[in-house]
Amino acid sequence: MFIYYAKSQAVKEGSYYEFFELETTLISIKVFIKSMIGLFLFKASEPFTSAYIYLLLILVFFLLIQYRKLRITENNLKWFLIFTFDLIIVFIVIISSKWSYFNGVPRRYFVCNYISFWIAFLIVIESMQTLKYGKQFKYFLLLTVLLGGLGTLYNFKYISPKTLKPKIEIVDEFKKLGKIGIISEYWDSYITSCPNPDLIKATPHDQSFVRSIKMAKEVMKQNNIYIIKDMWLEVFPDTLRQFGYMMLKNGNTFNIGDRSVCKYKKVK
Repeated sequence: MFIYYAKSQAVKEGSYYEFFELETTLISIKVFIKSMIGLFLFKASEPFTSAYIYLLLILVFFLLIQYRKLRITENNLKWFLIFTFDLIIVFIVIISSKWSYFNGVPRRYFVCNYISFWIAFLIVIESMQTLKYGKQFKYFLLLTVLLGGLGTLYNFKYISPKTLKPKIEIVDEFKKLGKIGIISEYWDSYITSCPNPDLIKATPHDQSFVRSIKMAKEVMKQNNIYIIKDMWLEVFPDTLRQFGYMMLKNGNTFNIGDRSVCKYKKVK
């Protein structure tokens, strides 16, 4: 019911429903392959993730050469097939989606495939009889999982967002500004209102991915409106038009919530 309500309030985006267009699908496949090659060649600035992938491939290869010891039950086979087909079908849907293409085929879109793979992988391990070098295999499996987890922490600290401090604690500083409206680039918009949605109304700028026109109208009703220029503007202009309103710069630039901010005054 919540998802239905959220969709009813959101801007309708037809790109969600376009699939299997040959040209965009081929481009998406190339982007995905290029991304994976970058990981394999340690060129993605994610060394732990690259090492994790190699360890995972070694685990898969080890199980393949011992497939004769696989004694999978009817119940386990059913679930193995479910998650394997889920992995394949969902991958095809994502890679052929025009929406995925528009967003540069980011790896985060394939989290569901990653989960399905690991569940299927664990079902296979559970169905194996005594493995040769079984103890060493378990240690290697543990090392792989720990390395993958460590890679996540490394990426947060040194790749993006380059901090282990929760985002909610960073944007919490905006509450100091009182009851306000915020206009920014998409990734700095809705997250900014999370500490107190009743106090802070936020929306992406009108040339970005506005998910809710209703929320944009709420922002424009506020007496105090602030612009975040990060990832959007080079400088704060003296005048700015947003959602049909002319806005005048009304103060000096300052930093808050790890962002460069300036107050603007709405004029009719």
